[in-house]
Amino acid sequence: MFEQAFLSDANRPTAEGWVKALTEMSNDLQKCADDNTHYFINSLLACPWCEIESYTGILLFQGGTGDPPAGRFDIFKTWMDILNVPAPSNDTLLKKSSVLTSSTVTQGEALVRRFRNYGFGAAGFVFVVLYGLFALNVKTWISVSLFTVVTGLAVRVIKTVTPNVRDELVKLENLAETQLAEARKLRKGNNSSDPFSKALRELTAKRTQYDKLSHLRFQKIDEWRKALREHQMHEFLSGQRIEDYALPEIEDAEIIALESCGIDNGENVSELQSREVPGLKPSQRNTLEEWRSSLHDKFRDQPRWDLSRADLDSVEAGISRIKAVLQKELQAGAKHLKHIGQQMRSSHKPGHPSVKDCMDAYLQTKVYIEECSPKFWITLSLAIYAFSLVALVGFYVRSVI
Repeated sequence: MFEQAFLSDANRPTAEGWVKALTEMSNDLQKCADDNTHYFINSLLACPWCEIESYTGILLFQGGTGDPPAGRFDIFKTWMDILNVPAPSNDTLLKKSSVLTSSTVTQGEALVRRFRNYGFGAAGFVFVVLYGLFALNVKTWISVSLFTVVTGLAVRVIKTVTPNVRDELVKLENLAETQLAEARKLRKGNNSSDPFSKALRELTAKRTQYDKLSHLRFQKIDEWRKALREHQMHEFLSGQRIEDYALPEIEDAEIIALESCGIDNGENVSELQSREVPGLKPSQRNTLEEWRSSLHDKFRDQPRWDLSRADLDSVEAGISRIKAVLQKELQAGAKHLKHIGQQMRSSHKPGHPSVKDCMDAYLQTKVYIEECSPKFWITLSLAIYAFSLVALVGFYVRSVI
């Protein structure tokens, strides 16, 4: 009638025809057991409107969104309650006074300061000696000798101190790296295996299972129908007796031999693949297998057996039991998460530096190592040598004048 009304210009149904058709269809409707505003075709196993309203939180027949009727499970509201439970923050679980990390930074600063003090101290000493030699007007050869010795000692000090400081800074870097790895491991463990996260993952799995209940219902029905079809085929093949068919090369003697081995119908002909029948030739075996194959082709034209109402009710009862258990567990989910969160906050004892503190300390030690690189003492040594060369030229000029 729908196609006649909208897809055809002629023979459109009359108002009386619509009333008659809708009246007939109303006789096939059933009222929902949970909501008296819901009606659906009685061939369906469950109310489709309840499922839609439960999954979306929208009341289709009461003018928009709102709370469902009393006693109705609302998956949307229930899941929002679960998600609104605050998780114990990482700052709470990993918080600690950064004694270890600040100690690492302090030691690094002290080493860098010592390195700089030695370097600039050696350079300053060279300048003081040079100034004293000029001020005291020491003889040229004595000034040159003393200045050369002092310059060599200054460069030697710088070259000796640099690797020692760098070795200690490398140890600090390794310590900071170890602390960083431990903090990351702890955070990863807290994020993946703590009771709160584990409980939330379990609830998420239950929510997914609940959302797929409709699919599970059809899957169960499909499995039952397949099993029923296999049983129907078994009954069909069992009713096709060999003796009722005039098969080529299969005479009474062969039928008797087959029956003595328990092979007398289309179903148990398949046993020929694993059993030997005395006196049965290969060509006769092929004839029987081809006959069984033709029975399979014939069975495809047989009308399917449908599930009985009792079978459908059994499937629906199983789905309803699973649904009730999931609803109960999801409704208790928010309270369960709050309880776990309170336990974690009250029992946790901070004992590890945060990842951020460890990362800052690790990066700072790398900066210190860079500052104490060989480039520094090489540059400073070259500067001292250059200054020494200028000083020697000055001594020479003074001696000539």
